[in-house]
Amino acid sequence: MSFPAARFTDTHICSMCFVPPGLPIIPPCAITVLTGGLPQARMGDLCACIGPPPAAVDAIVFGSPTVLVMNQPAARMLDPTAKGGIITKGQPNVLIGIVGAGGSGGGMHTMPGLNPRPVCISLAAELAENQTAQDMAAMSAAAYLDGEGGDLPANTRRATQADLEALGLHDGTNDLTAMPDSDFNADVFVHTNPVTGEETYTVAFEGTTPDSGGDWGANVGQGVGMETEYYRRANEIGRTASASQPGKVRYTGHSLGGGMASAAATASGDPAYTFNAAGLHENTMEGGDPNADVQAYYLRTDPLNAAQDARWSPMPEAFGNRREMEPTAIWADSDRVPREMANPDNYVPDFIEQRALDAKRAALEKANQQLRFHSIEEMQRSLEAQEQQIRQEQQDNGCT
Repeated sequence: MSFPAARFTDTHICSMCFVPPGLPIIPPCAITVLTGGLPQARMGDLCACIGPPPAAVDAIVFGSPTVLVMNQPAARMLDPTAKGGIITKGQPNVLIGIVGAGGSGGGMHTMPGLNPRPVCISLAAELAENQTAQDMAAMSAAAYLDGEGGDLPANTRRATQADLEALGLHDGTNDLTAMPDSDFNADVFVHTNPVTGEETYTVAFEGTTPDSGGDWGANVGQGVGMETEYYRRANEIGRTASASQPGKVRYTGHSLGGGMASAAATASGDPAYTFNAAGLHENTMEGGDPNADVQAYYLRTDPLNAAQDARWSPMPEAFGNRREMEPTAIWADSDRVPREMANPDNYVPDFIEQRALDAKRAALEKANQQLRFHSIEEMQRSLEAQEQQIRQEQQDNGCT
């Protein structure tokens, strides 16, 4: 037997909120997998609820064992929640799998491998958010690869020209995702819902190429409030794509790309994930949504965000809900530079020459370290480490 797919805003009832229609499923859900235009809910996603403290939320504790959405079982109407409830609404024309053990409206379920304690509910929500962030970071990294390759999320492919035309980003001749004689680039990725076949989109903006004068011009110009072609194009992409496919577009990017993803989100009102993002000047988002849903991940050691966040900095801060991450290592093997020894046969005293060579080496190693701290690869490693930490906490707390 199959039951309707549950999504963001679909409702549940339990012993704490029993009056129909109940309270809704809340984010994050699977923001890149839309069912009937809304993010698909999964086991581990949360529902708004009433007490008991400290968790005024309820968790979905079962889903389809055969249909996985972003590595989690897809939730359906009548699937159970941690506080003894059930999901009461779903997409009527999208049916998924065989329903799990339903809730009774009272007591708590004890599903195998699941635990309804507040700490377990919280950890399940953290893991779901982490997995979404990892998928978005993977697409941000892929935007640097000149339109080829990349470790993409499941059920995801690069857009064709037909996809770009469906988004209003290509008219057969002109392509909004690229500019002639420029390093500006926005890669579009298409996600196919494994249940319905419905397609949704993520636009990933490429970040700064170190030797690109155009990239640095966009960084500096936008940072002081000037209009730049890069950010003007990002705003246009946001407005156009989201108007062409309402509710089906997300944005992401790293560094300069994160700044442009923030701009696209404010211009469109659709959500974004950014990583070590450039700050967004108020002039850039004039007329946009100042409350746009942007999850702004940054490393605690990222030199760009450190400079932007400095008390007397003239640069704008990264836009959105700031999420601080830890680096995987303060020093890594990739930071190191081989030691160069003084030449005993020249006229410079060896100890003076060696001191200069060692100072040069230390400066190069520091530069390598700072570049690594800012890189999307270090952010991806940090997110992977966070996932392992969450899974360990789940195990330590008897949640799995």
